[in-house]
Amino acid sequence: MNVSITNINNISKITSSYFYFGSSYKNILNLKKNSKYELINYKGELSKIFKREEFFFLNWIEKKRNQNNDSIYWWMNQIAGRNNLSSNFFLYICQYHYIIDYLQNKKLPNICIVCENQLLQNFLYNNLKKKYKCKNFVSLWNFFYEKLFFNPKKIFKFFKGVFKILVAITFSKLTKPKKTNYPEQDIILFHHCVNSSLEKVKKPQICNYFLDLPNLIKKKKKLKVFSLFWTYSGYFSLKFYKSMRENNSFVPEDWLFFSDYIKIFFSLKKIRLSLIKPLNYKKNLDVSLLLTQEREEQDFLSCFKFLMYIPALKRWSKKIKKLIIFDQYQNMTFEHPLRFASKDLKIQTKTIGYHHSLMSKEFLGYRGLSSEWKSKSRPDKVFTIGKFARRMLISGGIPSKKIIETFSLRQQKHKKSRRRNNKRNILLILPLKKDLSIEVCEKIKLINEKLIDLNFKIFVKTHPFLGNRELLNNLSWGKLPINWFWAEKDLKVGLDKCFLVVTSSSAAVYDAILRGKIPIILDSDLNSIDNYLDIFEKNKTVKNLDLIDLPNFFKNIISNKSLSYLGWIKKIQKKLINGINSRSNINEKRLVKFII
Repeated sequence: MNVSITNINNISKITSSYFYFGSSYKNILNLKKNSKYELINYKGELSKIFKREEFFFLNWIEKKRNQNNDSIYWWMNQIAGRNNLSSNFFLYICQYHYIIDYLQNKKLPNICIVCENQLLQNFLYNNLKKKYKCKNFVSLWNFFYEKLFFNPKKIFKFFKGVFKILVAITFSKLTKPKKTNYPEQDIILFHHCVNSSLEKVKKPQICNYFLDLPNLIKKKKKLKVFSLFWTYSGYFSLKFYKSMRENNSFVPEDWLFFSDYIKIFFSLKKIRLSLIKPLNYKKNLDVSLLLTQEREEQDFLSCFKFLMYIPALKRWSKKIKKLIIFDQYQNMTFEHPLRFASKDLKIQTKTIGYHHSLMSKEFLGYRGLSSEWKSKSRPDKVFTIGKFARRMLISGGIPSKKIIETFSLRQQKHKKSRRRNNKRNILLILPLKKDLSIEVCEKIKLINEKLIDLNFKIFVKTHPFLGNRELLNNLSWGKLPINWFWAEKDLKVGLDKCFLVVTSSSAAVYDAILRGKIPIILDSDLNSIDNYLDIFEKNKTVKNLDLIDLPNFFKNIISNKSLSYLGWIKKIQKKLINGINSRSNINEKRLVKFII
């Protein structure tokens, strides 16, 4: 078999059926448009590879952790937390193994692989040439394209990140009170994730995950509660800083010296270096170039604001007797510095990781080896949302003694809406990952004429941290199609308007089910982690749907057949309500579980 390896900037070399090796759905569209040959799809097959390779990957990650002496710099890499929604490393591993399986089972004379960039191209060539006759099409144009096109983009991104840091420092200095008081006694600190919409609020006390829990604890138990805010954008307005000052807020910049900023800036290099150290993945698989790709994809400057926590917390907690820190538990980079810092304090500390939502079985952040729980990065306790979630976390390697059952704050049992749902209203709930959001929108647009014929309206709900304008820019549409509309920011309002929900790789599918809507999980061409309902038994409601099947599915829905689908939804809804402790209100008895 002859294997030709090229890249997206040299598609003229495609002379047979081809694979796409990468993560960009935009590139898939470009290939389909400009090549007359057939694209070989991964659909559904990546999940099989995922199950097969998971064990090897988790063991390799643990070896990398030990190789880096469990340092905070290692944990600031996306790959360390196995976040396969932010890191494409394991996706590339699975794609590679599927290509290998295909080449072994299909006896074709020629096959072509189109790669997203030069690094991925070289990775494939270095590993495939050992078994197959390979031709690697590398051109000077491609070299200069990547060096001259992408590098300036990275330089701009770097200076933009530096500017955000300087602005944050400036705003903190402008709003800093004349006298900075040390907090005393017992303190509960909440690490809040907020978005830009909350900047308009005078008292920014509510985040997307803890909601009003800090205020309830403060009110009902009269405990000293502080807040530490962060955002995916890395930017807070001057108004937001002022509002933080009006509340009990831990502002790291208040407790840092100029020398701290210099040390933190140069420590970012140590994060990159933690990925460089060589470590064999498998005997016949060299992943060194995939680690290089990981370094190229990760925004290391975004770690700056979280590394500030370590020296700042040490000074801020000087007079505190006992400190309890509440954070999310998703095994993401922003969680680790606070835990590392707290473990080195001379005061009594307790770190709580709140597991706020169920996830797909294929989200690797919740899967790992039990030995990992000796690390400083692990919380002392994980507060989970019920029995269902507890079982899932234990199966993922978390010691049972570390888990405490609480209840769901985010995903509550909703009261039945009095408003009659229009069966021809579809809510498109998009994930945080841009490539997946683009894929969902582009695919629905392909069948939009049929949807217009059936009088369907599409309401688009972007992720809170993506936004409408950014989505349109990435789609290059200019505006939404004639029968498409922006959904309300409040998810519950959007769900009340619609009968059907189309999504991929989004935990909002649980909200849809709790509200009695029919979910449609759209199959992804590139990613395996698309169906968050894979934790339930497989039936018509849980299975992914291919684009070809959608029009007939919609026809069935507007007929009387929707009743059978609603029957399946009620079964899953019941399991959700019982399994995640979903209730319509938070009483004091249940609140005690959070401060036990």
